[in-house]
Amino acid sequence: MVSYMQLKAGVVSVALGLLCHGAALAQSNAGVITNLDGDVRIERGQEKIPGKLNANVVGLDRIVTGKGSSVGILMADKTRLALGENSSVLIAKYSFNPTNNDGGFALKVFKGTLGAVTGLLGTKSGNQLEVATPTTTAGIRGTEFVVEVQQND
Repeated sequence: MVSYMQLKAGVVSVALGLLCHGAALAQSNAGVITNLDGDVRIERGQEKIPGKLNANVVGLDRIVTGKGSSVGILMADKTRLALGENSSVLIAKYSFNPTNNDGGFALKVFKGTLGAVTGLLGTKSGNQLEVATPTTTAGIRGTEFVVEVQQND
């Protein structure tokens, strides 16, 4: 089992990598992979796309990491996501209007770890940001957080 401090250190490391990344995001894309280590894939419908640097992610993409793998994603609103090993997270909803910072964001964490630092969507009242797990749904407002979902095998 990974300790909270080890997980937080890993999330901070990924977040720092994301801060240093200056890739421009096309408006049709929700985000871009800014760093990865190991086996990462994007499941888009029936398609399984190998994760790679600068790959775009869009709404309804499921991001999956393998054993010993991790990925960092920078969303269009500057939200930073970090997934640890053996994780599976669905971008259930993502919309962002850069003119007025309106939009919404919903993630479903099926298993593994997710660390996030909210961006512009998390700073504006009225925007809906949710993270759902198999047992809980939480609303998020302008913060950083870590979610861990353990599977009973």
